[in-house]
Amino acid sequence: MVIHIPYFQNGQIYNNDALAQTGTALANIGKITFNYRNGEVSNIKPSLINVKDVENVTPNKALAEQINQADQTFRAQTAELLFQIILLISKEKEMTLERVKQI
Repeated sequence: MVIHIPYFQNGQIYNNDALAQTGTALANIGKITFNYRNGEVSNIKPSLINVKDVENVTPNKALAEQINQADQTFRAQTAELLFQIILLISKEKEMTLERVKQI
């Protein structure tokens, strides 16, 4: 299992999961190397690659489509969450202003 965690530098193994993140403003690509033998994964090592180091690499078409789909899903989910947070903050502000006006 690979999980994207903001502000998590260079990756780490946590229980049976490799955690990595893309860094500031998506300037890096999460890379996880591992050995796979007889259905078992071992020697998991998360790291980061700067996007500038791979800008001339032509991606595998199927992989690029999978990444684009994941990116669209991620953006849709985070946009909704950010909207909900902003709405909550706005409501809290309004409620606070109403309380101040009543005093």
